[in-house]
Amino acid sequence: QKWMITGISPHFKKLERWSGLRTPGSLRPWKNLCTKERYISFNRTLLRLVVTGPEDPKVFRLKNDATRSFDVSFVSYQPRDAQEGCRADGKAWQQTYLAKGLIAHAPGERVGYWLNCGAAQRSEKNWIPFEWRRELYFVYSISPHAVMKVNYDE
Repeated sequence: QKWMITGISPHFKKLERWSGLRTPGSLRPWKNLCTKERYISFNRTLLRLVVTGPEDPKVFRLKNDATRSFDVSFVSYQPRDAQEGCRADGKAWQQTYLAKGLIAHAPGERVGYWLNCGAAQRSEKNWIPFEWRRELYFVYSISPHAVMKVNYDE
């Protein structure tokens, strides 16, 4: 914690860019995300939000994981080639996803799975991962306080 006194940040290894995130089913790269569109009729304007990849990654490791791999939760719009595809009406919502088993020195390809909790038709983001009794949980809401346990089978 010397850096807090000196103001000189510690030396960290440079992280390499990782492009191994894949969509479930097709195993294609995590790109070509659904776009959010809104039409403003009084001035005949179409607003289109185009996002190129996931955001707000939270990298963590469970203590009981013998492989010493990392998991990452992230927020994203759904990829266009996901099973459900994009809505025809241009509505899209950010959702929380989980990719498991990343290894720092050889990250490889990992699938991002949607965490089905809350609502699919509104944005679901800013969940906080934590481990309790060797299980993965997410704080879903601070107030009212709501916690979700991850069930890997669903």
